[in-house]
Amino acid sequence: MPLTVRRTVFMRRNGGNTGVSGKERRKPKPTPDAAVLRQGLTPEQLRTLEQLEHFQWTLEFVRRPLFQDPMPVLFDRERKRCVALLPDGSLDETVKLRG
Repeated sequence: MPLTVRRTVFMRRNGGNTGVSGKERRKPKPTPDAAVLRQGLTPEQLRTLEQLEHFQWTLEFVRRPLFQDPMPVLFDRERKRCVALLPDGSLDETVKLRG
């Protein structure tokens, strides 16, 4: 059977659904607003963050543990390294992420 005939038979058996819809079903991850992520950071953290952004580090998320200071987590441009910004503006390179 030629390919077009096989595809037509397959589509009829599956109610016209070939499994490929042409539309992307997955939604892209929402990018958090930079202002929201920076909210609550200390001036020292903000200063260090601005300096690292010049080297194309990006603020990905902010951990906000209960009763503790927010801890921003940054990734380098190649997403191979991550660091956490401590409240005094210093870097913690030993941050462990699940996964």
